[in-house]
Amino acid sequence: MAIPALLLFAMALGGLAIELHLPQWLPAFMLANIFFVSLAEEALFRGAIQQSLSRYLSPYLALFITAILFGLVHFAGGILLIIFRLIGRYYLWLSVDVER
Repeated sequence: MAIPALLLFAMALGGLAIELHLPQWLPAFMLANIFFVSLAEEALFRGAIQQSLSRYLSPYLALFITAILFGLVHFAGGILLIIFRLIGRYYLWLSVDVER
């Protein structure tokens, strides 16, 4: 607790400043990464997996399985992230059901 207090005190007195040093190539890298990663994921999950599953299963079941696979690939937040996502999906479903 003492170290954060000392750091805040030093910042308040002007002896310490936060300086962001971002490389010049970072915005271009971020844009390219977002574009190409999302394009590749769409091609893999919707293009390949979901369409392949839709040939043998109902479209809803194929979508559900693809969504589960997508979630497992991007699983980084632990079980709480899954629980909160399911709660969010439930509330979304409730709001759509109420509007009918």
